[in-house]
Amino acid sequence: DFDTVMDALNDPANRKDLGAFYTPLPYVKEATKLVRQAISSLPKNMDYVILDRCAGTGALEHYLTEEELGHVILNTYEIKEWLVLYNKYIGKVRAIIPPLSIVQANKGNLVTGGDALAEEFLSIPMETDGKHNTLQEIIDDKNVAIIGFENPPYSSELARAQEGNVKSIDKFSYIRKLMSDEFVGDSNHAKDLLNQFVWSFEKYFMRDENDYYILFAPVKYWKSVGLMQKIFINGFLANRGNFKAQESSVLVALWKNDQDNETESITVTAKEIWRDNKKWGTGKGAAVIDVPEDAILKDVKHVTIKKVYKTLGEYYSKKLKTDVLSKIATGYDGKEVPLKSYGKPVYNDNILAVIEASGFGTTPQDIRMTRIAIYHGRGSQVRTNNYAEQTALFVAKQYPQKNWYERD
Repeated sequence: DFDTVMDALNDPANRKDLGAFYTPLPYVKEATKLVRQAISSLPKNMDYVILDRCAGTGALEHYLTEEELGHVILNTYEIKEWLVLYNKYIGKVRAIIPPLSIVQANKGNLVTGGDALAEEFLSIPMETDGKHNTLQEIIDDKNVAIIGFENPPYSSELARAQEGNVKSIDKFSYIRKLMSDEFVGDSNHAKDLLNQFVWSFEKYFMRDENDYYILFAPVKYWKSVGLMQKIFINGFLANRGNFKAQESSVLVALWKNDQDNETESITVTAKEIWRDNKKWGTGKGAAVIDVPEDAILKDVKHVTIKKVYKTLGEYYSKKLKTDVLSKIATGYDGKEVPLKSYGKPVYNDNILAVIEASGFGTTPQDIRMTRIAIYHGRGSQVRTNNYAEQTALFVAKQYPQKNWYERD
């Protein structure tokens, strides 16, 4: 029953848990300007589609006009979201994936045919009155421009909210495997859902100079991973705290499909949500998830984002010949855990602690120190003879980043 589904999705407790896929409307309104900028750049009378492979309940499409909606193709993976999406947009958009005729919920309440990272996704039939029956037919039609408009899952928290249990169920998706094989760079980046969405959009949907991508995401995919080496047209920073998360920055960017390997930095405006002359609250509380439409965006800072090529891992100490395999190991919280068969944690009388840094960040979430080896064996050994230089890596996480737009 559709009304029951809507009541369930709008229940305050459920909204608190699933708030991640309710993109704040003030940011949606601003991002819609980027969509129209892309449309206005197309050759006169050229047909186009606006593709959202992770549409949730269709928040990003809220401000599109009736004419613009007629170009939209929507997909989502969770059954309740699909029901809302279908009932809200059927007859208004160009296509919905998957069609009603094949929809059924499988394990984890995920929709059969709705996995945008599956091998068969491009050939899944669309529910449409248009001339194209699948995404592959659109890709093959060079007379149709493709404009991506997406807010993909970009952390484990958002992945669970936007994609049901996709991260745990389909941990090794087709796109992940393909990206691991083909991506020029560290194949470990293929483990990240955001990177899988960005990489696959580039691979399949950015075919010529008339294709564009409007993307909500932490900027690491461009800044440090090496994805989206395209021309940056326009964009702004949004506060991730308004997406049911800790305060940090989300880049909302318009990318044009024209190769750009030269640009080392981009400058954008950080925008906060304000209402009644006060900054709108952030975090996971139900009261701050639903931002009212009359809230406004306030420009707070011009921010320059620079590419990063090195991680703290370059400064890790090396394992020594005198190290022996450890018989005990810890998790990230310092508690003892079973040894993993693929890890080789080591022990030595001169090891005082182990430091591990993940990714390119220097926040407390990125850098951790444990007294003994971490279960997977990675990290840097703090020894009696390198204590001063190694602890500097740990102290790096105390680098002041007071403002949300300084963090990504």
